[in-house]
Amino acid sequence: MKVKISILVVALCMLASCQSKVNYDFPNNYKQAIVMNSVLTPDEPISVTLSLTMNISNAYDHDIYGATLKEPTYIDDALVVVFEDGQLLDTLSFVDNIYISGKTPKVGSQYKIEASSSKYGNCSASTNIPALPEISEIHYRNNVSVDDEGEPISKLYLKITDNDTDRNYYKIFMSVNRDEESYYGYWPVYFSQTQNADSVLMQSGSLVFDGSCLLISDEYFSGGNYNLEAFCRHIHSNTAIVVMSISESYYEYLRSKAMQDYDYSTDGFVSAQNVLNVIPANIYSNIENGYGIFAGYSIMNDTLR
Repeated sequence: MKVKISILVVALCMLASCQSKVNYDFPNNYKQAIVMNSVLTPDEPISVTLSLTMNISNAYDHDIYGATLKEPTYIDDALVVVFEDGQLLDTLSFVDNIYISGKTPKVGSQYKIEASSSKYGNCSASTNIPALPEISEIHYRNNVSVDDEGEPISKLYLKITDNDTDRNYYKIFMSVNRDEESYYGYWPVYFSQTQNADSVLMQSGSLVFDGSCLLISDEYFSGGNYNLEAFCRHIHSNTAIVVMSISESYYEYLRSKAMQDYDYSTDGFVSAQNVLNVIPANIYSNIENGYGIFAGYSIMNDTLR
């Protein structure tokens, strides 16, 4: 019996180590489509990029260091106009591969972008810039628990007062400036992907794939208060915390991108070398007659001391 078990274990190990070459059948009749990308915020002028989709078979440059995504083909002949609350706001100018407006958007307004190209056709999209909720009672506690590897766990606390009965969406993340040996610049403070079991924190499903931020909606506290308590890695003094009120289109895009960027084989982010080896996820798009994202957000910055 022991001999049979040993043979079975060896056989399973051999099967687990087997690798096979996969031949991808890319279509030859691939037709390019417009990609429109624009994220509006009250702090910056309206800008839009228009480019063309790329066939994945020739979208990467390869060298001894790995694979690098090629620069897309930008559309430079389009007429791009933006509407604010149903009224024409501006016609955008093409500068350095970006269509730029001299106008800045406003919180609470609705926006529509229309782009028309003689070569590639027309596309359009609509979004809004939601107002920020009232954020209060921001604080944290360190060493409230330990993770599976014995590392200390902290807990973030804040109160969200949602005064709008419409559906609202939020993105929350933290970062710390670590100018020390082996650390340079701002590093994200990761949220626990296993200990945050709260229904509000888990409803988007994105935390399972990306622990660098919380994506939540007010489905369970619309028009009321929510006391957020989130487990995370150790919080250093002077950690920056950012709360964003985001449009529904931005929420759905970020959710789908978190799933697309996840590599099940490594429990981490997809690298350029492994882009063809991951389980695909459809990236959300709200562009009519094209791809990409048109979204809006307002933002609040604070520091945990």
